[in-house]
Amino acid sequence: MLSRFRHPAFSRKYLPIWISWIILVLLFTAGIFFFPSSGTNLRLLVSFVYVFALLLLPPIIICWYARRKANQQRRQLGTASPEEFHDEWRNWVKSKTFMTTVDEGSCAICLSDYSPGQDVRVLACKHKFHPQCFDSCFEENLPRLGRCHKCPLCRCDLGPVLVSSESDAISVM
Repeated sequence: MLSRFRHPAFSRKYLPIWISWIILVLLFTAGIFFFPSSGTNLRLLVSFVYVFALLLLPPIIICWYARRKANQQRRQLGTASPEEFHDEWRNWVKSKTFMTTVDEGSCAICLSDYSPGQDVRVLACKHKFHPQCFDSCFEENLPRLGRCHKCPLCRCDLGPVLVSSESDAISVM
């Protein structure tokens, strides 16, 4: 049931459009019921325009546009170079994270406690993870186009941003 709402048109980006549509529908509905017209033919015509032009057409257009934009982004992701991104990611990991030993705490990825004296990888945001958990979480998965990896705990940006190879650039945060 909830998988229907994973359509790109229901993302936060399109929320103002949906709110505008709801307001327009409510105003037009109030206009139909509170301002009576003379003649039933005119009311029938207004009702038909209302159903088609305000209730059906805008959601169809919004969904079509959102799907088209999502497909364009997906195609651009296909042109991004994963090898370049992984090279930049490894360089970022070497320069912006460090290994240390801990005596207590737990890994937020695998949820197991650290052993005393165990090596952990510390991020710039000061969160700690097992090196194997960190690598399996981030090395194998590419972020979405135009995005970078995020810390699993605080959602701060980690590493380079994946961009299309058409611009031939990977920006490093």
